[in-house]
Amino acid sequence: MGQFSQINAVIEAYTDWARPWMFYDSVVAIERLADDERSLITAIWSEGCNERHWSDGSVPEGSAAAELALEQSFPALSAKARSRVVRAAAYQWK
Repeated sequence: MGQFSQINAVIEAYTDWARPWMFYDSVVAIERLADDERSLITAIWSEGCNERHWSDGSVPEGSAAAELALEQSFPALSAKARSRVVRAAAYQWK
């Protein structure tokens, strides 16, 4: 859980929702992240944006599917961090 405490913190810290397209780049650019944490954030982002969640159905349906997949694939990811990833991913698919 130690590695995820840092990951949860940096994801949860993103608040620039006027620019949701900057979410991923802003999060992985945080200097205090180690390379393995950046890699894990990339894997989380990839899962959140995976086409299988978003290509069929509405944005709310895609959001629910992405949320569930993230919870299953990354159980140590906090609910708040998951919701931030899904929010930013939804913007990518609008």
